Order: sequence, then structure tokens, then C-alpha cells
Amino acid sequence: MSIHNLERIFKPKSLAIVGASERPGSIGNSVMKNIVDGGYKGEIFPVNPKHKTICGLKAFASVLDLSKKEGIGFSHFVSIGSMLDVDFGDLINYLGDDPGVKSIVLYIESLTNVRKFMSAARAISRVKPIVILKSGRSRAGAAAASSHTGALAGEDIIYDAAFKRAGIQRVDTISELFDCAELMAKQPLPAGPGLGIITNGGGPGVMAADALSAHGIEPVALSTETLQKLNDILPPFWSRSNPVDILGDASPERWKRAMDACLSAREIYALVI
Repeated sequence: MSIHNLERIFKPKSLAIVGASERPGSIGNSVMKNIVDGGYKGEIFPVNPKHKTICGLKAFASVLDLSKKEGIGFSHFVSIGSMLDVDFGDLINYLGDDPGVKSIVLYIESLTNVRKFMSAARAISRVKPIVILKSGRSRAGAAAASSHTGALAGEDIIYDAAFKRAGIQRVDTISELFDCAELMAKQPLPAGPGLGIITNGGGPGVMAADALSAHGIEPVALSTETLQKLNDILPPFWSRSNPVDILGDASPERWKRAMDACLSAREIYALVI
């Protein structure tokens, strides 16, 4: 995060207060009063669909957060609580049949009907990517999940194996979950496994290769034809392999020509830049 973005956090020109309320003693009311009474000078946007005004300010029914600005579309946003009747398997089956849904992201703490979940996930993950943030990895986390959902979180290694078998990608943080949502909203799935890496610094190229290797993926070997194309447009000291190091003095034109060469290569289906 840049200093410019930190400025937006510490000195915002406007604030949206989701859950703002006029009910004395509520968290939403306390937050509103603290901001108003504290002399905040920027614009305040109370967000609560049940009120037209809150503390004398116009209230709004919803927030249109970062997803609209970044062009990430959510066709559904569902909370199923303790899953008394509808569970994750039901949702995956339903969303899998919806042509308007291109991918599915889930936050889960435990599974109730494992057989139904696995059956649904294995079928749907073949046509739509499924990404899961599964909390309760540690003993303390599993105990906390059990205390507020009433379900046993189970051994984490079992979930890892189940997700892998079902073709599900598991992530570790909320940030990664929404990074995946953004990626899948904007970028179609590659048509094949071949991945190319282009860098203007050796270090980042090595780190990218290491990150791939941690997921069992290796940069694709470049064909003789691709190597010749890159030889023709890059300086003599380029890496002559994948990752493609186009050197630190690379101009925008060199970047473009290297990308064009890689994107036209039959062995490359996606690029990491």
C-alpha cells in the first residue's frame, strides 16, 4: 500500500458507515455519534435500508464498495448461518446451474453433509472455478468455530485432501479470496497449463517461479520457435528461458514485443508479468 492510500485511511474525505443507527446503545449509533460529535469535517454517508435519515443525515440503502469501481460483479451474496436446512452443497448445485454465475467463492468453517458437498463440488468445479477460505486450521480456531456454529471443525488435513479431490482452490486470507474473485471476474480461465513469466528483474522472476512451484506448477519450456522470436527482439543477455528476463533497461516497446511473442506461442496459455 502506498502512502497515498494510507492518507485515505487516516484522513478520508468521506465516510460510509454501514449499519448506522439511531437506536441508543447500538454499535451503529455509537459509531455515528462518535464521528459526528468528534467534529469530522468530511462527508458522512449512513448506510441502513430501514431509515431515510440518521442523525439528521440522508441514509442510503446499500454501498456500491470497491466491486463496482473495479468491475467485479457479484450475482449473489449469500449468508447461510448455521445451515439448518440449506448448506454449501445446495448452494454449489444451485449456482452451478445458473448461467449468470462464472465462479464461486466460499467462506466456510465446517461442513454438515460432506457427501453432498463433494458430489456438488466435483461436478461444478469442472465447469466453474470454486475458491474456498476454510477457517479453523488451528486447534484454537477450530474450537472457536465449534463454539459459535455448533459444528465440529474437524482435522484440517482432511479438508485439504477433500478440497484437492473436488478440484477446489483453497486460500488462506480474505484478501486472497477477493483477489481470486477479482481475477475470475476479469480474466477467463487459461485454455491450457502452459504458463509464461516475463520480468525485467531476475529476482521477481525467481520469486514467481518459486510461488508456482509451491503449487506444483513449473514455467512451461519455451519452444525453439519462441526462443528464436525472443532472440530477434531482445538484447543478447536476456535469460533465454522461462522466466523471460527482458533486463532492467526494458522500454515499454520491448515489453510489448516480448509479450506479443509469448502470447503468440503455442505452448503458452497465460502470462505472469
